Amino acid sequence: MQTLTTNYRQYVNDQKIQILFMFQAGTVWSSLDSVYRCCLKDQRFEVRLALIEETTVETSHMKGAREFLEKNHFNYCEYESLDFKTYCPHVVFIQFPYDAATHTPDTLSIQFRYRGTRVVYVPYGIEISDTELSKKDHFNSFVVENAWRIYTSCDGIKKEYDKYCRNREAVRVCGSPKFDAICNKDKMPVKGEITERIKNRKLVVWKIHFPKKVRENEKLYQITPYVREYIDFALKIDKYQNLFFVVLAHPKMLKGVVTSDVQGDDTLMQQIEKLLAVLSEKENVYIDTDDDYRPSLYHADAIVIDRSAVMIEAAMLSVPVLLMKNSDYSEPMVAAVENVVRNFYQGSYCKDIEDFLDAFVQGENMQIHELEAAVKENFPLCDGACGQRIVDDIANGLCEAGHDIKVILYGTGTICSYYMEKQRWGTDARFTVVSVVDSDSKKWGSDYYGIQVEAPNQIINLEFDAIVIMTEPYYFEIKKKLVYEYYLDERKIWRLDDFVVELQNLK
Repeated sequence: MQTLTTNYRQYVNDQKIQILFMFQAGTVWSSLDSVYRCCLKDQRFEVRLALIEETTVETSHMKGAREFLEKNHFNYCEYESLDFKTYCPHVVFIQFPYDAATHTPDTLSIQFRYRGTRVVYVPYGIEISDTELSKKDHFNSFVVENAWRIYTSCDGIKKEYDKYCRNREAVRVCGSPKFDAICNKDKMPVKGEITERIKNRKLVVWKIHFPKKVRENEKLYQITPYVREYIDFALKIDKYQNLFFVVLAHPKMLKGVVTSDVQGDDTLMQQIEKLLAVLSEKENVYIDTDDDYRPSLYHADAIVIDRSAVMIEAAMLSVPVLLMKNSDYSEPMVAAVENVVRNFYQGSYCKDIEDFLDAFVQGENMQIHELEAAVKENFPLCDGACGQRIVDDIANGLCEAGHDIKVILYGTGTICSYYMEKQRWGTDARFTVVSVVDSDSKKWGSDYYGIQVEAPNQIINLEFDAIVIMTEPYYFEIKKKLVYEYYLDERKIWRLDDFVVELQNLK
């Protein structure tokens, strides 16, 4: 449905801001935890937490959601108990960006948007990868495109949204709420069962992503380390009796990898089972199956990790980190992330893990200062206030006066001149022409009814509600360019005739 404005529920000054948190998984709650707690303490807000247990395809993260809420004493309701004919919160937080895979028809983000609720998304990880597939996952999912606000962790990653996200105008940099707990890690102690088994040993956290294969340029690559190297090390882990290992396995390793993750390679499933079986028999190993990884990770003395959004949190802990990669594939990462992780130790084989741990045990210089400097430069918002910044931005955004409809006109031919002169679009009270663009480079920089003509590639730097294509024969060619080259939201791209009719609905 194409409209010039989204009819969000109007906020009246001094009323409570109603916020709904849709809860599906404890495994990714860390991305919302501090935001939720700030909302609860803030007198401006009225907060509800609703448990959703039904999903479509993706289930590995969702298992144990109810148990997580009850174990941590959350006050929650069943999603089915909410009557959205009478209950229209100002804001809804959605945990997962993939509508089709994780949301049933009545919980789709677009349903909230059309009911008048503002969708807010905080990435449950960090947008680390720079592959074509990851760009789609990070920047062009349905939830991201329907969001009123998207909160990202740093300016470097916002630049990626500016390039590839069709809803780039919704993005704000507040830091990731995941970072807040690092500043208060003493409030998240290692659980007693681990403490009893550690005794006087150093704690090494081993964070393992599920084996993942991707197809690029018609070729199949495994982007995570070969599991056989992990199995080899697991068989040797007994020799490190002066260390205690807490294994943080990706939820999919514990609760089910789907076929698309491994591209149908059943041998990877078998290797996962073998790795976990070997580790479960070791005295100096504890497989942490809790949905909340933070108590273990944040108290590590050293970390072995492979590609994961948790890499940045690991970098913030000022401990030695070994990043394990696939020996046959180098995954491109966004600049802000690469600037940090290049300061990790790097490895691909069992021997690399051994060398790293030997150096750690011997107390060698482990590059901590370089890592701390890289984190400070690229992810500076690690001050414990990320959640509060998000809460304040939401409140301020709701309190802003309603904005005028901002329109960009594409094409400066005789048709556009007619509408500017005869229909007086330049002074129309229903909307404001904020820019005029044209494909003809000879017109760039010239004056057009008091507005400077811009190049089409400048559109991504502008704030607008609609682009009206002021030509009939070239409409589809122009729209294709705007959608697939400049990553613009096609719902904001209007045919001239549709726009004229829509104007009749505006006061």
